[in-house]
Amino acid sequence: ASAHLPPAAGLATITGSAGAVDDALILLGLPSPTDVLGPVPTGEGECRVVLRVPLAEASALTASLGELQRVRSARKLDPVRIQVDPREI
Repeated sequence: ASAHLPPAAGLATITGSAGAVDDALILLGLPSPTDVLGPVPTGEGECRVVLRVPLAEASALTASLGELQRVRSARKLDPVRIQVDPREI
């Protein structure tokens, strides 16, 4: 709980090319408050951003990420990988 990690907080990651992750952050409607950690390089030309919210906002974050994927798919944008409450960061 003191680290603000699951299960005491909502957490999600977005991984992809730097441009795709930047685009995702621009399109994403984040609940307030959201901590945006990164992006940081993960290797192989990819980067990752970690999104952290209070547990009460976790469902709002999940809904926002679902909407982001729908918009990105409709616009045929470069893919990103989204993980909610990932086992590894």
